[in-house]
Amino acid sequence: MDPVRITPDDVVVTTSRSPDGHSLGHAADIAEEIGCPFLSRSHESLDVVRENTGRQHVIVVTSEEVRLVSSTDTFWFHPNMARSRIEAVLRREVDRLAAFMELKRGDRFLDVTCGLGADAITAAHVVGDEGHVMAVERSPILSAIVRHGMKIYKHRTDEVVSAMRRVEVVTADSADFLTSQDDGSWDVVYFDPMFKRTVKRSKGLEVVRALGWSGPTTTEHIGEARRVAKRYVVMKDGSPGHKLKELGFDSVSINGRICYGRIGPRPKQ
Repeated sequence: MDPVRITPDDVVVTTSRSPDGHSLGHAADIAEEIGCPFLSRSHESLDVVRENTGRQHVIVVTSEEVRLVSSTDTFWFHPNMARSRIEAVLRREVDRLAAFMELKRGDRFLDVTCGLGADAITAAHVVGDEGHVMAVERSPILSAIVRHGMKIYKHRTDEVVSAMRRVEVVTADSADFLTSQDDGSWDVVYFDPMFKRTVKRSKGLEVVRALGWSGPTTTEHIGEARRVAKRYVVMKDGSPGHKLKELGFDSVSINGRICYGRIGPRPKQ
């Protein structure tokens, strides 16, 4: 069963009971970006916030995290697998996706399906200060949570924090965004479409599905991405990669339930 969609009309933004100035600023910015109310919480409970606003989902901004709280569940921004992936790279282990992309320092990497941004964060570590990573997310709610979450999230590994801070999160429809980009303006363009089913233990991914947009990736999307990409367009799929083959990807890496497809830029006319 698909999750119930969460829209800006369902959401209110507030802070912890004793917010600092930075938390207040982030909360006000998030509310403006989403287009929903910001309510100064004072000492009220979240149940009272819901009752006063008639909105069931509350985004709570603290000095260390951004979380979305409903009456039954809590979801907070976190870098997901990016933490362990970056730490593995620091141990000189090979990151499978970065290697398949042939991603290197100084590259320009465009993720047109941001989600929680784990792939974009890992890419930001690989390309370093000299590179540029942009992640596009259509949902204004998810985009705002991830953008501000990346600004305030703390972690024991400085390289993880540094990578997060360098990711530029943009709220836009991916198809429209690709159309606006110049030919060959990004080294790698990446798609990670939401699968119809997620692993049951991945509650965070279920929330992402409720917030995000899960429309199909089409040949037109891939065509525009190939125009924009200087080196590769890369896409994630479930094994054995039926969607990759349907969209014309000519190089596929399969490992367990996940596979990646790769295709070069569009030939010049």
